[in-house]
Amino acid sequence: MLSTFTTTVRSDMDINLDPAGSRKAKAEFDRDHATLTTALAQYEKERLPERLAAWLKRPERNVPKAGWLLLDIAEAKSAGGATLTPQSDGSLLANGKNPIPTSTPSRQLPTATDHRIRLEALAHPSFVKGGPGRAGTATSR
Repeated sequence: MLSTFTTTVRSDMDINLDPAGSRKAKAEFDRDHATLTTALAQYEKERLPERLAAWLKRPERNVPKAGWLLLDIAEAKSAGGATLTPQSDGSLLANGKNPIPTSTPSRQLPTATDHRIRLEALAHPSFVKGGPGRAGTATSR
């Protein structure tokens, strides 16, 4: 019967030609999987709470969270000729040509801590459609 329909009905479904072997393999998998899930449940119940508590007490976990530090811009120049004007809020307003601007922060950062830089494209009334950014496709938020 299988050979009759294989040429007339196309399917992405696999046909199990060894149900007994599949049941045996599934039983072995379930047995092995049960051993692992039992061990995981035991670890989560018996050891994880104390290990989590110890981890939470580690000194490096108690470092106060610092806010963002606004960098003083000592120099801001554009390799493509845009004018970058410092604003009172610490941002830079780009005018003129529309290349990618570059800026150089003046603040020395400590070497013993992690640093991250956050750059934001801000809206401004002088931008096309109010920004953010200066692309002609920018839309206001």
